[in-house]
Amino acid sequence: MLVSAHVFTSVNLLRLFALPFADNLASIRVLEKAGYVREAVLRSSSVKYGVPRDQALYARVNADWKGAT
Repeated sequence: MLVSAHVFTSVNLLRLFALPFADNLASIRVLEKAGYVREAVLRSSSVKYGVPRDQALYARVNADWKGAT
C-alpha cells in the first residue's frame, strides 16, 4: 500500500502536500505516480547553497475525508 493511502486510511487527514525543487524531475515523477497533482510553482521560495530555487507545490486530497462531528 502506498504511504499516502495508508495515512489517509489511518489518520483523518484532509490533505497531504510536498514541495520538491521544480527542476527535480525524479521526485516529481514519484509524486505524480502516487496520485499527487501539481498546484503551483513557488518562485524563489527556497535557498540552497546561497542560490534561490523554485519549488513546485504538489498535493493529494483525501476524497473520503470526514469532518469533525
